[in-house]
Amino acid sequence: MEILVKDDPVFRNIHQKYVDSSTDKKMRMADEAREKKRKDEIFLLSSAEQRGREKGEEIGKEKGRKEALYQIVTTMQQNGMDAAHIQKLTGLSQQEIERILCSA
Repeated sequence: MEILVKDDPVFRNIHQKYVDSSTDKKMRMADEAREKKRKDEIFLLSSAEQRGREKGEEIGKEKGRKEALYQIVTTMQQNGMDAAHIQKLTGLSQQEIERILCSA
């Protein structure tokens, strides 16, 4: 092959085009692989961000629920309701009511 490429300008030209196209194809494949990796990383980061946001919302809702229960239970107690009545109205267990009132 080297002899043909060396001695014949037509073969030399064809061989050069083959080398160029092979190199271009390899470069194109490498570029495509880098672009795919970049898109995959963006997707993963976006997905992680969304999961983090959803988890934060869950934590915030739970915290808000606990704060509301604390306010309700302490207000009921301050207005003279006994624990059994608070339990009946809120649906909380006796332990949950005691825990709330002890933290007040």
